[in-house]
Amino acid sequence: STSGNKVFVYPPSQQNISAAAPLATLSDTSLAAIRGLAFDSAGDLWVANGTNILEYSKTAVLAGSNPAPSVVLTVTGVDATGLAFDRNGNLFVSANSSGKVAKLLSSQLSSTATVTPDLKISLSGASQLAFDSQDNLWVAQCGSDVAKFTPSQLGQTGVQTFAPNLSFSMSGCAEGIAFDSAGNLWVSIWSSGDLLKFDTSTLSAATPSPTPSVTISGAANGMFWGQFAFYPAASNLPIFK
Repeated sequence: STSGNKVFVYPPSQQNISAAAPLATLSDTSLAAIRGLAFDSAGDLWVANGTNILEYSKTAVLAGSNPAPSVVLTVTGVDATGLAFDRNGNLFVSANSSGKVAKLLSSQLSSTATVTPDLKISLSGASQLAFDSQDNLWVAQCGSDVAKFTPSQLGQTGVQTFAPNLSFSMSGCAEGIAFDSAGNLWVSIWSSGDLLKFDTSTLSAATPSPTPSVTISGAANGMFWGQFAFYPAASNLPIFK
C-alpha cells in the first residue's frame, strides 16, 4: 500500500490484521506522488512517481531497512503513471498527462539513466495497465475507454498512433485494471467509485461494448477504487512466464 511518500510492505500473515505493523517501509523524497507499482519476474519492486521509475530489489525490500532504489529511470517525454511487465521482461509505462503508453526494453532497465522508449503509443489519458494471458496489453483511459493492443502492435517501434485492436467505452474515469485467474477483466471507475467485472467471453471484437456481469459500488461502502490487484496473482499472466 502507499501513503504520502511511503510504500508499506505487508506479508500474507498480516493482510487480515487491522492496524498491523508493516514488514518493511520504503520512505524517501523520491517516492512522492506514488502512482503505480509493479513487480518483475525476479520479485523486485518498481515504483512510478510521475517523474521517475524506481527499482527496489526484493532482498533489500524484505530486509526492511528502508533501502535506496537500485535503479532510477527518467523516461523521455513520459510522466510515469502505470507500470506493467510483459513476458520478456520489457516494461510498459503509461503517461496520464501526455496520454501515451511507452515500452522500455528489458536491456534499458539495468542501470540509472534517462531512456528513450523503444515504442510510444499515442492515446488520451492513459491510467493503469494490465496484460492478459495472451500477452495483449489493456489500457484504462480516464475519461475515455478501455483499449486493447495485440502483441504484433506492441512489437512495433517509434511513435505510433494506431487504433487499438479493441476498445469499449466507460461511463466515467477508468482508473485501475486487472485480470483474475479466470481471465475476467476488472476495471475501477474513479468518478463513480464502482468496480466492474467483464466476463472473458465478452472481451472480443464481436462485443465492442460489453455489459459488466458484476458491479461493486465503492461509493455505497464509503470508498473509491483506484489501482488494485488480486492476491494471489493470476498464475497465467505474462510475469510468470
